[in-house]
Amino acid sequence: MSDFFGRLKIQFDSWYESLKTIKTADKFFAIFLLTVWVIILVSYFIPSNYIFQGNLIVESLSFTYNGNNDKLFLQNIQDINSIDFQGKLEQPIGLFGKFSIDNNPELENKLANIDTLTIELPFPESRFIVNQGNESKTTQISLNELRIEPETNINQLAYNHKNNSLDFCLHSIDHSSDDCQFPEDINETQSPITIGQLRLELGQKPLQIQLSQINIDELNIKSDRNNPQEIILQFTPNDNEPINLNLLSPNQLFITLPKPKDNNNSMNWFRRDIDVKNVQFSRYETTQIVTDEVEISTILQGEIRLGKNKMKLEKNQFLITNSPQSAIKKIRSLSLTSDPKLPQGIQTFITGETNSIAVGLYRDFPVESIQPNLLSKHLSSEAITAIITFITTLTAVFLPRLFPDSPDD
Repeated sequence: MSDFFGRLKIQFDSWYESLKTIKTADKFFAIFLLTVWVIILVSYFIPSNYIFQGNLIVESLSFTYNGNNDKLFLQNIQDINSIDFQGKLEQPIGLFGKFSIDNNPELENKLANIDTLTIELPFPESRFIVNQGNESKTTQISLNELRIEPETNINQLAYNHKNNSLDFCLHSIDHSSDDCQFPEDINETQSPITIGQLRLELGQKPLQIQLSQINIDELNIKSDRNNPQEIILQFTPNDNEPINLNLLSPNQLFITLPKPKDNNNSMNWFRRDIDVKNVQFSRYETTQIVTDEVEISTILQGEIRLGKNKMKLEKNQFLITNSPQSAIKKIRSLSLTSDPKLPQGIQTFITGETNSIAVGLYRDFPVESIQPNLLSKHLSSEAITAIITFITTLTAVFLPRLFPDSPDD
Protein backbone atom coordinates (compact mmCIF):
# COMPACT_ATOMS: atom_id res chain seq x y z
CA MET A 1 0.00 0.00 0.00
CA SER A 2 2.88 2.32 0.84
CA ASP A 3 4.39 1.60 -2.59
CA PHE A 4 1.12 2.70 -4.24
CA PHE A 5 1.05 6.05 -2.44
CA GLY A 6 4.74 6.50 -3.14
CA ARG A 7 4.22 6.04 -6.88
CA LEU A 8 1.19 8.37 -6.73
CA LYS A 9 3.31 11.05 -5.01
CA ILE A 10 6.02 10.71 -7.65
CA GLN A 11 3.46 11.04 -10.44
CA PHE A 12 1.87 14.09 -8.79
CA ASP A 13 5.26 15.74 -8.35
CA SER A 14 5.99 15.09 -12.01
CA TRP A 15 2.68 16.70 -13.06
CA TYR A 16 3.25 19.62 -10.74
CA GLU A 17 6.73 20.24 -12.25
CA SER A 18 5.28 20.08 -15.73
CA LEU A 19 2.53 22.56 -14.80
CA LYS A 20 5.22 25.06 -13.81
CA THR A 21 6.26 25.13 -17.42
CA ILE A 22 2.82 26.33 -18.59
CA LYS A 23 2.84 29.82 -19.92
CA THR A 24 1.25 32.58 -17.81
CA ALA A 25 -1.16 33.43 -20.66
CA ASP A 26 -2.39 29.84 -20.69
CA LYS A 27 -2.97 29.97 -16.94
CA PHE A 28 -5.10 33.11 -17.26
CA PHE A 29 -7.02 31.57 -20.14
CA ALA A 30 -7.67 28.47 -18.07
CA ILE A 31 -9.06 30.62 -15.25
CA PHE A 32 -11.25 32.38 -17.79
CA LEU A 33 -12.66 29.09 -19.10
CA LEU A 34 -13.24 27.81 -15.58
CA THR A 35 -15.08 31.03 -14.69
CA VAL A 36 -17.29 30.74 -17.76
CA TRP A 37 -18.20 27.15 -16.90
CA VAL A 38 -19.00 28.08 -13.31
CA ILE A 39 -21.24 30.93 -14.49
CA ILE A 40 -23.05 28.63 -16.93
CA LEU A 41 -23.59 25.91 -14.34
CA VAL A 42 -24.70 28.28 -11.59
CA SER A 43 -27.05 30.16 -13.96
CA TYR A 44 -28.56 26.89 -15.09
CA PHE A 45 -29.54 25.81 -11.59
CA ILE A 46 -30.60 29.20 -10.16
CA PRO A 47 -34.31 29.92 -10.80
CA SER A 48 -35.25 33.38 -12.03
CA ASN A 49 -38.47 35.37 -11.89
CA TYR A 50 -40.27 35.75 -15.21
CA ILE A 51 -43.21 37.86 -16.30
CA PHE A 52 -46.08 35.56 -17.28
CA GLN A 53 -49.44 36.10 -18.91
CA GLY A 54 -52.57 34.01 -18.84
CA ASN A 55 -55.88 33.74 -20.63
CA LEU A 56 -58.33 31.73 -18.52
CA ILE A 57 -62.03 30.92 -18.62
CA VAL A 58 -63.28 30.16 -15.11
CA GLU A 59 -66.50 29.39 -13.29
CA SER A 60 -65.49 31.79 -10.51
CA LEU A 61 -62.52 33.64 -9.06
CA SER A 62 -61.56 35.51 -5.92
CA PHE A 63 -59.02 38.28 -5.41
CA THR A 64 -58.07 41.21 -3.21
CA TYR A 65 -57.86 44.69 -4.69
CA ASN A 66 -54.30 45.87 -4.09
CA GLY A 67 -54.45 49.48 -5.25
CA ASN A 68 -53.89 52.62 -3.21
CA ASN A 69 -57.14 54.42 -4.08
CA ASP A 70 -60.74 53.36 -4.64
CA LYS A 71 -61.24 51.59 -7.97
CA LEU A 72 -64.15 51.44 -10.39
CA PHE A 73 -65.02 47.74 -10.73
CA LEU A 74 -68.43 47.51 -12.46
CA GLN A 75 -70.14 50.10 -14.63
CA ASN A 76 -73.04 50.73 -17.02
CA ILE A 77 -75.00 47.47 -16.69
CA GLN A 78 -78.39 48.52 -18.05
CA ASP A 79 -81.82 46.87 -18.20
CA ILE A 80 -81.02 44.56 -15.31
CA ASN A 81 -83.82 42.08 -14.59
CA SER A 82 -83.16 42.15 -10.85
CA ILE A 83 -80.55 43.21 -8.33
CA ASP A 84 -80.31 41.71 -4.88
CA PHE A 85 -77.88 42.78 -2.20
CA GLN A 86 -77.50 41.51 1.31
CA GLY A 87 -75.57 43.35 3.96
CA LYS A 88 -75.36 46.37 6.17
CA LEU A 89 -75.51 49.87 4.70
CA GLU A 90 -73.93 52.98 6.15
CA GLN A 91 -76.94 55.14 5.25
CA PRO A 92 -80.63 54.35 4.61
CA ILE A 93 -82.12 54.03 1.13
CA GLY A 94 -84.58 56.76 0.20
CA LEU A 95 -87.35 55.79 -2.23
CA PHE A 96 -89.73 58.36 -3.76
CA GLY A 97 -92.88 57.38 -5.61
CA LYS A 98 -96.10 55.41 -5.31
CA PHE A 99 -96.23 52.38 -2.97
CA SER A 100 -98.67 49.54 -2.40
CA ILE A 101 -98.73 46.15 -0.69
CA ASP A 102 -100.92 43.07 -1.11
CA ASN A 103 -102.67 41.14 1.68
CA ASN A 104 -101.95 43.72 4.37
CA PRO A 105 -104.77 46.32 4.67
CA GLU A 106 -103.12 48.10 7.61
CA LEU A 107 -99.90 48.83 5.71
CA GLU A 108 -101.85 49.51 2.53
CA ASN A 109 -103.73 52.34 4.27
CA LYS A 110 -100.46 53.85 5.48
CA LEU A 111 -98.83 53.58 2.07
CA ALA A 112 -101.78 55.33 0.39
CA ASN A 113 -100.74 58.58 2.06
CA ILE A 114 -96.98 58.15 1.69
CA ASP A 115 -94.73 59.03 -1.24
CA THR A 116 -91.41 58.55 0.56
CA LEU A 117 -89.92 55.56 2.36
CA THR A 118 -86.63 55.51 4.26
CA ILE A 119 -85.32 51.94 4.40
CA GLU A 120 -82.53 51.04 6.77
CA LEU A 121 -80.44 47.89 6.38
CA PRO A 122 -78.92 47.61 9.88
CA PHE A 123 -77.65 44.00 9.89
CA PRO A 124 -75.28 41.85 7.81
CA GLU A 125 -78.36 39.68 7.06
CA SER A 126 -80.47 42.63 5.84
CA ARG A 127 -81.66 42.20 2.28
CA PHE A 128 -82.93 44.49 -0.48
CA ILE A 129 -84.19 42.97 -3.75
CA VAL A 130 -85.50 44.95 -6.72
CA ASN A 131 -87.04 43.25 -9.76
CA GLN A 132 -89.59 43.87 -12.46
CA GLY A 133 -93.14 44.55 -11.38
CA ASN A 134 -96.12 42.47 -12.41
CA GLU A 135 -97.14 45.02 -15.02
CA SER A 136 -93.75 45.33 -16.68
CA LYS A 137 -91.90 42.75 -18.77
CA THR A 138 -88.77 44.86 -18.95
CA THR A 139 -87.02 47.11 -16.49
CA GLN A 140 -84.99 50.27 -16.49
CA ILE A 141 -82.83 49.16 -13.57
CA SER A 142 -79.20 50.12 -14.12
CA LEU A 143 -76.03 49.60 -12.15
CA ASN A 144 -74.20 52.81 -12.93
CA GLU A 145 -71.05 51.97 -11.02
CA LEU A 146 -69.58 49.91 -8.24
CA ARG A 147 -66.36 51.21 -6.72
CA ILE A 148 -64.23 49.15 -4.34
CA GLU A 149 -61.87 50.32 -1.62
CA PRO A 150 -58.24 49.16 -1.21
CA GLU A 151 -57.84 45.82 0.61
CA THR A 152 -61.34 44.77 -0.41
CA ASN A 153 -61.76 41.11 -1.30
CA ILE A 154 -63.97 40.11 -4.22
CA ASN A 155 -64.99 36.63 -3.13
CA GLN A 156 -66.30 33.98 -5.55
CA LEU A 157 -67.13 36.26 -8.46
CA ALA A 158 -69.22 33.82 -10.51
CA TYR A 159 -71.34 33.79 -13.64
CA ASN A 160 -74.31 31.40 -13.68
CA HIS A 161 -75.09 30.72 -17.32
CA LYS A 162 -78.41 28.97 -16.66
CA ASN A 163 -79.80 31.88 -14.66
CA ASN A 164 -77.80 34.48 -16.57
CA SER A 165 -76.69 35.96 -13.27
CA LEU A 166 -73.56 37.43 -11.78
CA ASP A 167 -72.95 37.09 -8.06
CA PHE A 168 -70.14 37.75 -5.61
CA CYS A 169 -69.38 38.88 -2.10
CA LEU A 170 -67.34 41.89 -1.07
CA HIS A 171 -65.62 41.90 2.28
CA SER A 172 -62.68 43.50 4.02
CA ILE A 173 -59.52 41.48 4.57
CA ASP A 174 -60.41 41.79 8.27
CA HIS A 175 -63.35 39.49 7.58
CA SER A 176 -63.15 35.99 6.15
CA SER A 177 -65.06 34.36 3.33
CA ASP A 178 -67.09 32.50 5.96
CA ASP A 179 -68.72 35.82 6.84
CA CYS A 180 -70.28 35.82 3.36
CA GLN A 181 -71.87 32.40 3.91
CA PHE A 182 -72.80 32.92 7.54
CA PRO A 183 -73.43 36.66 8.13
CA GLU A 184 -75.49 35.81 11.20
CA ASP A 185 -72.26 34.83 12.97
CA ILE A 186 -70.67 38.28 12.58
CA ASN A 187 -69.94 40.12 15.79
CA GLU A 188 -71.82 43.41 15.58
CA THR A 189 -69.57 45.06 18.18
CA GLN A 190 -66.78 45.43 15.61
CA SER A 191 -66.36 48.80 13.95
CA PRO A 192 -67.96 48.86 10.48
CA ILE A 193 -65.57 48.88 7.50
CA THR A 194 -66.53 50.60 4.25
CA ILE A 195 -65.70 48.39 1.27
CA GLY A 196 -67.28 50.21 -1.66
CA GLN A 197 -69.89 52.50 -3.14
CA LEU A 198 -72.79 51.35 -5.32
CA ARG A 199 -74.82 53.69 -7.53
CA LEU A 200 -78.12 52.53 -9.02
CA GLU A 201 -80.92 53.90 -11.15
CA LEU A 202 -84.35 52.28 -10.88
CA GLY A 203 -86.06 53.97 -13.85
CA GLN A 204 -89.74 54.90 -13.78
CA LYS A 205 -91.47 51.58 -14.51
CA PRO A 206 -93.34 49.62 -11.81
CA LEU A 207 -91.06 47.50 -9.64
CA GLN A 208 -91.34 44.91 -6.94
CA ILE A 209 -89.19 45.35 -3.85
CA GLN A 210 -88.56 42.52 -1.39
CA LEU A 211 -87.19 43.51 2.01
CA SER A 212 -85.88 41.48 4.92
CA GLN A 213 -84.34 42.43 8.27
CA ILE A 214 -85.01 46.14 7.67
CA ASN A 215 -86.26 49.21 9.51
CA ILE A 216 -88.84 51.60 7.98
CA ASP A 217 -89.72 54.54 10.21
CA GLU A 218 -92.69 55.65 8.08
CA LEU A 219 -94.35 52.24 8.61
CA ASN A 220 -93.18 51.76 12.20
CA ILE A 221 -91.31 48.62 11.17
CA LYS A 222 -88.41 47.78 13.43
CA SER A 223 -86.45 44.54 13.04
CA ASP A 224 -84.00 42.81 15.26
CA ARG A 225 -81.76 39.83 14.51
CA ASN A 226 -84.05 37.49 16.42
CA ASN A 227 -87.27 38.88 14.94
CA PRO A 228 -86.77 39.58 11.22
CA GLN A 229 -89.32 41.59 9.26
CA GLU A 230 -90.05 40.59 5.65
CA ILE A 231 -92.34 42.50 3.31
CA ILE A 232 -92.94 42.81 -0.44
CA LEU A 233 -93.85 46.22 -1.86
CA GLN A 234 -95.07 47.37 -5.25
CA PHE A 235 -93.25 50.55 -6.18
CA THR A 236 -93.45 53.02 -9.06
CA PRO A 237 -90.65 55.63 -8.88
CA ASN A 238 -91.44 59.30 -9.33
CA ASP A 239 -88.18 59.99 -11.11
CA ASN A 240 -84.94 58.35 -12.11
CA GLU A 241 -82.67 59.88 -9.51
CA PRO A 242 -79.58 57.75 -8.74
CA ILE A 243 -79.43 55.86 -5.45
CA ASN A 244 -76.00 56.03 -3.80
CA LEU A 245 -75.14 53.30 -1.30
CA ASN A 246 -72.07 52.98 0.92
CA LEU A 247 -71.48 49.26 1.41
CA LEU A 248 -70.12 47.86 4.65
CA SER A 249 -68.23 44.58 5.01
CA PRO A 250 -69.45 41.97 4.16
CA ASN A 251 -71.97 42.58 1.39
CA GLN A 252 -73.27 40.15 -1.24
CA LEU A 253 -74.58 41.11 -4.67
CA PHE A 254 -76.72 38.99 -7.00
CA ILE A 255 -77.41 40.53 -10.41
CA THR A 256 -79.73 38.99 -13.00
CA LEU A 257 -78.27 40.33 -16.20
CA PRO A 258 -79.88 41.45 -19.47
CA LYS A 259 -80.57 38.84 -22.13
CA PRO A 260 -77.56 36.63 -22.94
CA LYS A 261 -77.30 38.02 -26.46
CA ASP A 262 -76.33 41.35 -24.92
CA ASN A 263 -73.51 39.87 -22.86
CA ASN A 264 -70.99 40.81 -25.52
CA ASN A 265 -71.18 44.20 -23.80
CA SER A 266 -69.72 42.66 -20.65
CA MET A 267 -66.25 43.72 -21.78
CA ASN A 268 -67.39 47.24 -20.93
CA TRP A 269 -69.07 46.23 -17.65
CA PHE A 270 -65.83 45.29 -15.90
CA ARG A 271 -63.13 47.91 -15.42
CA ARG A 272 -59.73 46.95 -16.80
CA ASP A 273 -56.27 46.85 -15.20
CA ILE A 274 -57.02 45.93 -11.59
CA ASP A 275 -54.03 45.64 -9.24
CA VAL A 276 -54.58 42.44 -7.28
CA LYS A 277 -53.12 39.94 -4.85
CA ASN A 278 -54.19 36.60 -3.44
CA VAL A 279 -55.94 35.58 -6.67
CA GLN A 280 -57.69 32.20 -6.42
CA PHE A 281 -59.29 30.10 -9.13
CA SER A 282 -60.85 27.60 -6.77
CA ARG A 283 -63.69 27.02 -4.36
CA TYR A 284 -64.30 24.67 -1.44
CA GLU A 285 -66.91 21.95 -1.28
CA THR A 286 -67.93 21.53 2.33
CA THR A 287 -70.14 19.30 4.43
CA GLN A 288 -71.22 19.51 8.03
CA ILE A 289 -67.85 18.02 8.95
CA VAL A 290 -65.02 20.52 8.49
CA THR A 291 -62.42 17.83 7.74
CA ASP A 292 -64.43 16.78 4.69
CA GLU A 293 -63.66 20.11 2.98
CA VAL A 294 -62.28 19.64 -0.55
CA GLU A 295 -60.74 22.30 -2.77
CA ILE A 296 -62.07 22.31 -6.35
CA SER A 297 -60.49 24.19 -9.25
CA THR A 298 -62.87 26.54 -11.10
CA ILE A 299 -60.75 26.72 -14.26
CA LEU A 300 -62.62 25.57 -17.39
CA GLN A 301 -59.81 26.07 -19.86
CA GLY A 302 -56.87 28.38 -20.44
CA GLU A 303 -53.34 29.03 -21.55
CA ILE A 304 -50.32 30.39 -19.70
CA ARG A 305 -47.31 31.94 -21.42
CA LEU A 306 -44.05 32.33 -19.53
CA GLY A 307 -41.17 33.60 -21.65
CA LYS A 308 -41.28 31.57 -24.87
CA ASN A 309 -42.95 28.64 -23.14
CA LYS A 310 -46.68 27.96 -23.30
CA MET A 311 -48.82 25.66 -21.23
CA LYS A 312 -52.46 24.63 -21.70
CA LEU A 313 -54.89 24.23 -18.83
CA GLU A 314 -57.81 21.83 -18.97
CA LYS A 315 -61.02 21.76 -16.97
CA ASN A 316 -60.56 21.50 -13.18
CA GLN A 317 -56.78 21.75 -13.34
CA PHE A 318 -55.08 24.00 -10.79
CA LEU A 319 -52.74 26.83 -11.71
CA ILE A 320 -49.81 26.43 -9.31
CA THR A 321 -47.13 29.05 -8.60
CA ASN A 322 -44.34 29.22 -6.04
CA SER A 323 -45.92 32.30 -4.42
CA PRO A 324 -49.73 32.04 -4.73
CA GLN A 325 -50.35 35.14 -2.61
CA SER A 326 -48.42 37.52 -4.85
CA ALA A 327 -47.61 35.82 -8.18
CA ILE A 328 -50.59 37.30 -10.06
CA LYS A 329 -50.25 41.06 -9.83
CA LYS A 330 -52.81 42.42 -12.28
CA ILE A 331 -56.10 41.40 -13.85
CA ARG A 332 -55.94 42.92 -17.28
CA SER A 333 -59.61 42.38 -18.12
CA LEU A 334 -62.75 40.43 -17.21
CA SER A 335 -65.68 39.55 -19.45
CA LEU A 336 -68.40 36.95 -19.86
CA THR A 337 -67.83 34.46 -22.66
CA SER A 338 -70.28 34.98 -25.50
CA ASP A 339 -68.79 32.53 -28.04
CA PRO A 340 -70.92 29.33 -27.98
CA LYS A 341 -67.81 27.31 -28.88
CA LEU A 342 -66.18 28.30 -25.59
CA PRO A 343 -67.14 27.20 -22.05
CA GLN A 344 -69.64 29.56 -20.47
CA GLY A 345 -67.93 31.46 -17.68
CA ILE A 346 -65.76 34.47 -16.92
CA GLN A 347 -62.84 35.10 -19.24
CA THR A 348 -59.94 36.74 -17.44
CA PHE A 349 -56.56 37.92 -18.66
CA ILE A 350 -53.91 37.95 -15.95
CA THR A 351 -50.27 38.90 -15.65
CA GLY A 352 -47.72 38.44 -12.91
CA GLU A 353 -44.22 37.33 -12.01
CA THR A 354 -42.92 33.99 -10.75
CA ASN A 355 -39.93 31.63 -11.08
CA SER A 356 -42.02 28.49 -11.57
CA ILE A 357 -45.47 27.63 -12.77
CA ALA A 358 -47.26 24.30 -13.01
CA VAL A 359 -50.65 22.73 -13.70
CA GLY A 360 -52.34 19.59 -12.46
CA LEU A 361 -55.54 18.13 -11.07
CA TYR A 362 -53.91 18.15 -7.63
CA ARG A 363 -51.77 20.94 -6.21
CA ASP A 364 -49.25 18.48 -4.79
CA PHE A 365 -48.95 16.46 -8.00
CA PRO A 366 -48.53 18.76 -11.03
CA VAL A 367 -48.27 17.01 -14.39
CA GLU A 368 -46.58 19.84 -16.32
CA SER A 369 -44.39 22.71 -15.23
CA ILE A 370 -42.18 25.52 -16.46
CA GLN A 371 -39.15 26.43 -14.35
CA PRO A 372 -36.98 28.96 -16.18
CA ASN A 373 -33.45 29.63 -14.98
CA LEU A 374 -31.29 32.73 -14.84
CA LEU A 375 -29.52 31.77 -18.07
CA SER A 376 -32.69 31.39 -20.12
CA LYS A 377 -34.01 34.73 -18.87
CA HIS A 378 -31.31 36.67 -20.73
CA LEU A 379 -30.53 34.36 -23.65
CA SER A 380 -32.57 32.38 -26.14
CA SER A 381 -32.23 28.61 -26.25
CA GLU A 382 -30.35 28.91 -29.58
CA ALA A 383 -27.87 31.34 -28.07
CA ILE A 384 -27.34 29.12 -25.02
CA THR A 385 -26.67 26.10 -27.25
CA ALA A 386 -24.23 28.08 -29.39
CA ILE A 387 -22.31 29.40 -26.37
CA ILE A 388 -22.05 25.98 -24.71
CA THR A 389 -20.90 24.40 -27.99
CA PHE A 390 -18.24 27.07 -28.48
CA ILE A 391 -16.94 26.87 -24.89
CA THR A 392 -16.92 23.05 -25.03
CA THR A 393 -14.90 23.07 -28.27
CA LEU A 394 -12.50 25.66 -26.90
CA THR A 395 -12.04 23.66 -23.71
CA ALA A 396 -11.40 20.46 -25.65
CA VAL A 397 -8.68 22.20 -27.67
CA PHE A 398 -7.09 23.98 -24.74
CA LEU A 399 -7.35 21.29 -22.04
CA PRO A 400 -4.35 19.20 -23.26
CA ARG A 401 -2.16 22.28 -22.91
CA LEU A 402 -2.89 22.32 -19.17
CA PHE A 403 -1.71 18.74 -18.78
CA PRO A 404 1.49 18.35 -20.80
CA ASP A 405 3.32 15.06 -20.88
CA SER A 406 5.52 14.47 -17.85
CA PRO A 407 9.31 14.29 -18.36
CA ASP A 408 9.22 10.55 -17.62
CA ASP A 409 6.91 10.08 -20.61
